[in-house]
Amino acid sequence: MSSSQTTRTDPIHIIQNPRRRLFIKVLVKLGGEASLRELVRRIAKMMGDPDDKKLVKNIYISMIQTHIPKMERAGLIRYDRANGTVYLIKLPRELCYYLEIVEKGDIPWNVYYLVLSIVGMSVSLIFRNLLACVISLCFLISSIFHVHQTYRLSG
Repeated sequence: MSSSQTTRTDPIHIIQNPRRRLFIKVLVKLGGEASLRELVRRIAKMMGDPDDKKLVKNIYISMIQTHIPKMERAGLIRYDRANGTVYLIKLPRELCYYLEIVEKGDIPWNVYYLVLSIVGMSVSLIFRNLLACVISLCFLISSIFHVHQTYRLSG
C-alpha cells in the first residue's frame, strides 16, 4: 500500500473532517447501528437546522459520495445500501481520545479540566495570590472554551 493510500484511510485522517467526526459520534451514541437518514438528520441538527432541506440534501450527498466510502475503506463502518443502514465495525481506541467518547461512568477530559481550573481559581482567590489567580483564570477560560466546543459539536 502506498503512503498516499495509507494517509487516505488512516482513521486519524478520517476524523479530521467535521462531518465525518459528527457521523461517528452520532453512530456511537446510537449504539453502532443507524439508518443513514437518521444520521443525516442528527448531523443537520448539530450543524444548524434539521428542517433546512438544502443542508440535509448537502449532507446526504456528501455522505454517499465522499464520507461513507472513505470510512468504509478505513474499516470503521459498513454501509448496507439495500436497507440504508450504517454499522460501526470498529472504533480504534486512539480515536476515542480525539472524539471525546467516554465510557459509562468516566468523566470527559474537558469537564475534568474545567472542574480543576475552578478549584484552582477558588484556592487562589482564598489565598489572594494574584499570580495563581491569573494563571487559573487562563486555564478556566481555556477549559470553558473546550467544553463549549465539544458539546456544541456533539449535540
